Amino acid sequence: MTSKDAFPRSHWPLLAAVGGFVLLVAVMVLLSMERCRGYFGPVVDDAFIQMAMAKNLAEHGVWGVNRWEFSSASSSFLWPPLLALCYALGWRGMFTPFGLNLIAAAGLLWVAHHRLRPLVRHPGALLPCLLVVIFATPLPMLAFIEMEHTLQALLFVSFVVVAASVLSVPPRTRVAPIRILGLALLGAAACAIRYESLFVTTLVCGLLAWRRRLNAALLVAATSALPLLIFGWYSHVHGGYWLPNSVLVKGNRPAHLHSFGDVLRYVTRPYRVLLTWRGAVSGVAALSLVPGLGLAWLLRLRRHGFWEGWQLVAVLTVFGVVCHLQFAYISLRYGAYLVASAVLLLMAFGLEQLPRLSLGRSWRASWTVALPLVFIAPALAKGTASTFVIPAAVQPTYEIEYPIRLLLRDHYSGSTVLVGELGAPSYLGDIRCVDLFGLGSVEITRLMLEGRMNASTVAALPSVRAATVAVVPDTLKRFLGPDWIEVGSWTVIPYGQERLRWRETFFGHGETAADSLRVRFRRFSGGLSPNVEVTTAASTPRDATPGTPDMKQQAALSAAKSATRRAPRGALARAKGRSGRL
Repeated sequence: MTSKDAFPRSHWPLLAAVGGFVLLVAVMVLLSMERCRGYFGPVVDDAFIQMAMAKNLAEHGVWGVNRWEFSSASSSFLWPPLLALCYALGWRGMFTPFGLNLIAAAGLLWVAHHRLRPLVRHPGALLPCLLVVIFATPLPMLAFIEMEHTLQALLFVSFVVVAASVLSVPPRTRVAPIRILGLALLGAAACAIRYESLFVTTLVCGLLAWRRRLNAALLVAATSALPLLIFGWYSHVHGGYWLPNSVLVKGNRPAHLHSFGDVLRYVTRPYRVLLTWRGAVSGVAALSLVPGLGLAWLLRLRRHGFWEGWQLVAVLTVFGVVCHLQFAYISLRYGAYLVASAVLLLMAFGLEQLPRLSLGRSWRASWTVALPLVFIAPALAKGTASTFVIPAAVQPTYEIEYPIRLLLRDHYSGSTVLVGELGAPSYLGDIRCVDLFGLGSVEITRLMLEGRMNASTVAALPSVRAATVAVVPDTLKRFLGPDWIEVGSWTVIPYGQERLRWRETFFGHGETAADSLRVRFRRFSGGLSPNVEVTTAASTPRDATPGTPDMKQQAALSAAKSATRRAPRGALARAKGRSGRL
């Protein structure tokens, strides 16, 4: 039998897993597009931020969400240039990041198959393991998020596996230079795709030095840190910070550490968050794997020692979880790279026990084989549940974010607008967005970091004074001054859960801007999905007595008994037909 004939037989679990994954994702695409009347888009607005940066980088050579100025709005140094390259080659639209996620997912499955294949006698045992990787990570939801997290998982797992193989070689044994170079390049790519990999890269450099491989440690450190330092310097020259705004705004920053109590509160803050319901639900996938990794490491320690490959994978993964938990935020997408690495190790541990399922030792081997599944179960359950709610997860973005961006693009192109979600308007239209969340506007970020974020300081910014319209969620309304007049709001309740209520409120800067926005708001409200609650704020025309509603408001009040109503179908589809799809 030739090697060409043997390839499908030995790799059929990989082909079956990739094929099943693509088929599942295709079904979810069709279901989400049917639910959203032909619309295809990401689950979160952050994907539009990356696409806006890629568009501006390809068309104008500007690193930012607006073509007029630099803004460090992305936590990834590698993903926007990759999207910009695709954009320049003509691969545009939201299917581009979606396709890149599918390719990265196939690469992650290949790495898992390649590392687990030597542990089994029959290839068929690998198929359940690959399916667990798909749903526990979870790769389908990451594909619909359409960001860099799938590629991060691929690069991180590859880096950890290669680092473990290099570190497992005895100090006096020569390691091929190509392996050291590959490790350095993987470290650079893993840190460039997202900054969280710096934690594990630093530990790898320390372990290499401990193993008396100083040249390798210096090479990995230089290749991992130098690109980020160059970008930090570039950002600093253009008025930004050395770290991206998103890292500074979303990270757990060590600020005001003036006493031991402050340090203790900072160190324990992530664990106190985990005691809350929201923190426990967000971090259960990654954190439930840590005890399993520790137990597997202890069970293998006597036989394999500390410097064995899979033992080192466990050490690096647990270290990554602890550092990520301390400095960042663990959720389904932010912790996916750690989940992928942990699941791969636990699957390897379980496969090692399969040959021991024999007479005399079956009871011990049985619980050691089942042990990984116990710790993987929470991540697997959460990932599987997230996969089958993908169509419902896309729907809120279509019902609120997309029509807001159509309204802004059609009527406020070239204008300055205050927003809470800046991705879609920056990508779909030529709009100068001032981001009150701080991701794309460094002056807002500076106010937040200095603790001076309030309505008066925001109103004093030149970019805010130039804005005529604001579209913000409830959490950001307090930063608007009294000269901003509320026009109305759109509200959806994702998954039918009241605690997830999402409302975007429209404001006009002054009477003139509010009057023109009110007309456009009512026109667009007539075409929204019936799931959207439209609330029209009470207005006081200049020729009316204050506090007295006009005739249209009286009719609406008498008909609905409130300003909240359900919008009819059809008009948004007609507006989308005039404006074009993504």
